[in-house]
Amino acid sequence: SEQPQKMGKKAEKKAEDMEEDESSDSDSSGSELGMSDEEGGGEEAILALQQTLAACGGYDYDAHADLVRALSGRAKMKELGKAREAFSAAFALHDDLWMEWIADEARIAISDKDRAKIAALYERALADFSSVPLWESYNAFLLAHLTSLPADDAGLAQATEQARAVAERAVASMGADVTDGHRLWTQLVDLELFALGASPDKTRARAAFMRQLAAPALGDALEKALTRFKAWETDDAQLTAAEAAAKGARAGTEERRAAEARVAPGGDEDVLEAWNGYIALEKKLKGGDARVRCVMERALAPCCLSPVLWDSYATLAGASGPASEARARARSAKNCPFSAELWCAHLAAMEKSGSPGAAVAQAYDRATSALRFLAPASLSRLLMARLDFERRRVLPPTPGTLLPPGDAETLRSAFEAACAILASGKDDASVAGLRLVRLYFGDVEALLIGDTDRASKVWEAAVRGCREDAPWLHVTNAERMVRNVGQAPPPPHGAR
Repeated sequence: SEQPQKMGKKAEKKAEDMEEDESSDSDSSGSELGMSDEEGGGEEAILALQQTLAACGGYDYDAHADLVRALSGRAKMKELGKAREAFSAAFALHDDLWMEWIADEARIAISDKDRAKIAALYERALADFSSVPLWESYNAFLLAHLTSLPADDAGLAQATEQARAVAERAVASMGADVTDGHRLWTQLVDLELFALGASPDKTRARAAFMRQLAAPALGDALEKALTRFKAWETDDAQLTAAEAAAKGARAGTEERRAAEARVAPGGDEDVLEAWNGYIALEKKLKGGDARVRCVMERALAPCCLSPVLWDSYATLAGASGPASEARARARSAKNCPFSAELWCAHLAAMEKSGSPGAAVAQAYDRATSALRFLAPASLSRLLMARLDFERRRVLPPTPGTLLPPGDAETLRSAFEAACAILASGKDDASVAGLRLVRLYFGDVEALLIGDTDRASKVWEAAVRGCREDAPWLHVTNAERMVRNVGQAPPPPHGAR
């Protein structure tokens, strides 16, 4: 579609097929700017990419990707770090990009502060996409540090708890992945066996084994886990329970085998359609929201430019509370910055979850910047939502009273800024959006600010040159109501 293409061909290709090699796309894009295969981009190419990004407010996926590749090829680590930060600020990065970034940082990590920085990068990566490779790498990073500590080290207990917390989050997020989730369960078992040491209390390790054996898994993962458990466990009752758990997991695997085949890379079925079928199956099997959410997480990697899928995912996340929905909505807007609908849902979720007004306002600024470049035709919807937000921030405590002068000027400035943005566009959507905003602006001037003269001027500007009946009727009714009874006119369509 047109909107994702504006983000860059690579971003669209990621969404269509994560398994397909993108090297030819990268090479052609770079060669147009004078980038060589050996150098990964010369100084002129790097400068050209930086200028491209400056001209579009940073919303060009291809330019970001090429700039990171060019700087990486020339070992410009300081500039590379800045480029990656800018890339991450504008777009969600897939796990391969994060793994490259983390690997570069890990090569020079020697102190606890360095390790904390890498852990923070893992957390940022998982905030973009939750995947088995990322969790597996994060677990391995923490376990490697843990096993390097002497048995009498004062930080051993804290490091163990940190590794355990991440391992538990990993299986909670992606342990239900029938194809690769078993690797995360194996890591959890490894951690608990290490933590067990010489302790006679096998409760945690045994529980980790049993949970692994109850998780459906393709291939021979279940059999290997069962064999390992039998070699470790000495209690016959526990061995019997393990056999029963594995039997149930095998049945669960068979129920999902066909769906796994349809979503496997290289299939003939439409990718999004195949994943939607798997999601529907998981709901039908009633394995719980966690399993449905895991399938959705897996689907979002190859289908990251699907606003409908992101909306479904965020709706499911909302069942866990406003904060969970707000995080999911933030991810959706970052992955689909061309979607006014997802931006509006994200911003509404921020308000609902109690985010500070200043933070919501900053998010509206980011949304406006994104849509001005990626989808200017949908700007009016976002701006109307922002004006609703600004109005709610200054509403007087007593209905029917006017705003204090300071609040009135703040709200007026917000409307004037929205009008200026839409007036700069000459397309039909901008013209229609400007008219809608001006109608709303006039209502606010009359009702909340009490300046009827200014309201009349704003309404007049709204209907100037308009051949549609609805705006004229709104202004006529509004002026009559304000003049005769001092009541609020009904809001124009789209205002809330």
